[in-house]
Amino acid sequence: SLAGIGIGLTGRMESGTRKIGRNDLLPDWQGRDLAADLAAVFQVSSGIANDADAAALAEAAFGGGKGKRRVIYLTERTG
Repeated sequence: SLAGIGIGLTGRMESGTRKIGRNDLLPDWQGRDLAADLAAVFQVSSGIANDADAAALAEAAFGGGKGKRRVIYLTERTG
């Protein structure tokens, strides 16, 4: 069974919300709360974050940065 949904999306999120901000790759999605839409369809909890932020947090918690006091994570822009 599906426990939850995590979304890592390129671009910005609107501050303080789960809404998609300005996104050159997905311009029609601006202002949409994709996490809420998917949570409603699948009846599970969901979350959304910038893909690079999500990757850095995952690396710090579960990857090469696990147990380290400080982690630096660099990504290259998509596109």
